[in-house]
Amino acid sequence: DGKVLGVFMRQLHDRGRQLVLAGTVEEDRLHVKVDGGRIERRIRWSEEVVGLYRLEHLFQERKPRPGARWELLRYEPTYNTVVTVQVAVKGPEEVPVEGERKSLLRVDMTPDKIEVPGHSVRPSATVWWLDERFVPVRRQIELDGLGAVVLTRTTRARATAPVTAQGQAADV
Repeated sequence: DGKVLGVFMRQLHDRGRQLVLAGTVEEDRLHVKVDGGRIERRIRWSEEVVGLYRLEHLFQERKPRPGARWELLRYEPTYNTVVTVQVAVKGPEEVPVEGERKSLLRVDMTPDKIEVPGHSVRPSATVWWLDERFVPVRRQIELDGLGAVVLTRTTRARATAPVTAQGQAADV
């Protein structure tokens, strides 16, 4: 049903070092440990927090139309907090997908700023394009220093095929 029971993230750093974040939902809190307890935090939690599986299927359930707007809660492991995300369904757009142009429904997802005393940060917005069944086919995120990163849903065969000069990363 997409309910979040726990979270896990492994982030690799230079010289083989890594940061490991793991957390479990305990009633109305997410108990998170970083690097086995070097940092420990209990974050307010709600059953309304959307996990990756739920987010992936949310649009198929809602079948949104252009102009629809709502907000959702999502755990953001990079910041170790729950963020509110503003969802805005735009109209269909012609976008390139696997070498051809397709008309897909555009959905903008913009996280609210994360505020802590003396600082604020806004996580990157993402754009998803949905097919006629409301399945995410293409995603784009802007990353500082890298620019636009585009992920395209494809088959396992295409994702594991040799990369050509025009090859693109695939989201399987």
